[in-house]
Amino acid sequence: MVAAPIRGVASDLIAKDALLAASDVLWQALVGSARRLEVEGEACLDEACQLDAAKNQTALSLLHTRLVQYDGNCVLLGVLYDVESKASEWGFVGRFPCSPEGVNDAANQLASAFQKREPPAADRALLVVTPVQHKMNDLLWASESFGEYLTTLLAEAGLKMAPAALVASPLVSKNAPLHTACGNKACPIELGGALGAAMAVAPQVNTKGKNCELEAKVYTLGKKPTSQSQKAQGGCSAKDLAETIYALSLPAKIKPPAAPPPPPPAEAPPAEAAPAEEAPAEGEAEEPAPPPPAADDEGLK
Repeated sequence: MVAAPIRGVASDLIAKDALLAASDVLWQALVGSARRLEVEGEACLDEACQLDAAKNQTALSLLHTRLVQYDGNCVLLGVLYDVESKASEWGFVGRFPCSPEGVNDAANQLASAFQKREPPAADRALLVVTPVQHKMNDLLWASESFGEYLTTLLAEAGLKMAPAALVASPLVSKNAPLHTACGNKACPIELGGALGAAMAVAPQVNTKGKNCELEAKVYTLGKKPTSQSQKAQGGCSAKDLAETIYALSLPAKIKPPAAPPPPPPAEAPPAEAAPAEEAPAEGEAEEPAPPPPAADDEGLK
């Protein structure tokens, strides 16, 4: 297993040195359990890129971490991903007032929870969270992180999640604005179906006067997709919406179907029977057996 450095944007509250120090705290706590993910430069930040880097290091799993700062409130996200399937196996969310001491404490809590984690269930179906949709320009800097936040909350609850960056990659490849490109029903169904997911969560922020309502539509995918909706209201700042995402309590409302059983092993072809000896035709006598060889006189002496 490899562990990535804690990804985050430095600020007056938590400088770059504090982020590096928190990564060291995490790595020291994981000594013997994980080695460091080696990446070139600082461009490899999202889950998809780090999973590719982990595969190049022949790692079986990746511990991806991220610190997000919402106006003085911090959220530390941690997800263990299987490198081959790129699906989550475990998740952690730490919420605290932003400070260097706070992020160090959260890193220790993450490592402690990781060491005590239970193995994931074998029959879990895959879920995806599509990019959060909204029409507020002052939220553009935070909207990408909202999807990863909700994904991690669901992973923490034991659900099998696809990385948010991987889910959004088809939209990114088209240079589509993530916060408005997935507002219709077809988009989450298409993004989830492309990854073989059983369910897709499509969050959207709607303004209600001076407040904002977060609505999460949960689509059960299949030949005839169905949906249910969960809503919560709060303020419209990034800090308020982060609190609303947590207050939505979506993990308790989602009951994904069990994953389909694996196909039965192919049956081996029946062994060919040896050809039966032909019986003599009617009226034909069987050839007499040859006489035994004559005894050797030398052998009787």
